Amino acid sequence: MTAYAFTRLVHILVAILGMGSITASAVLARPSSGVAPVALRSLGRLAGAAMGLMLVSGLLLDYFASGAFHRANWFRLAMLATIASGIAMGYARRAIGQVIAGKADRDRAMGRAAGAIWVAVALVAFIVVLMVRRPFA
Repeated sequence: MTAYAFTRLVHILVAILGMGSITASAVLARPSSGVAPVALRSLGRLAGAAMGLMLVSGLLLDYFASGAFHRANWFRLAMLATIASGIAMGYARRAIGQVIAGKADRDRAMGRAAGAIWVAVALVAFIVVLMVRRPFA
């Protein structure tokens, strides 16, 4: 197995598992779910780690392809969407952290967190479409 093939395998596995943890976070962050914010913080950390690994493995794929992807507009757009989804997850983690610290109203903060996580879910789904369809090529 080449380094490119192995990196691609890792990228796909992390994307699948990361999308699952991000979606689970979005579903469980609803104020009516009753899930403890501490549990959501742990799930958010897992999702953040997965997004970081997706970014690193995507950059490694570009490196192993001798920079062929970084000239493609779909790749640039996917990188921007990855960064934006990371920002959305960071906003959600901050809102959850405020609930844990007792600095924010639980329902309002969890609603904000759920909204931000759903934005991250939509962005990651958009990234998947970009990776599969490769428009603007």
